[in-house]
Amino acid sequence: MRALIISEIYNRAENFQILQFARGQLALIHRKMMMRVEEFSKVAFGSSIFIIIVPPMTIVANGLLLITFLVDPLWRKLPTTINIYNGVIND
Repeated sequence: MRALIISEIYNRAENFQILQFARGQLALIHRKMMMRVEEFSKVAFGSSIFIIIVPPMTIVANGLLLITFLVDPLWRKLPTTINIYNGVIND
């Protein structure tokens, strides 16, 4: 009877160690998954900043280029530019 009780205690201790090992493995897997989520959230945040900032900058830059090509600010300083207002070429 006493040997049976000791055997049962060892079995429970062994099962407890197996459970502890399994819990440790699950915790490790959970930490790895959370690291992936954190990395994804960093990338997503960076992408959202890129998406929010770059298109307005592109629109402003294209608008400035359009204004520069439509109204040449250096038409009086360069000798061979087309005068849009009078339709003549300055020589």
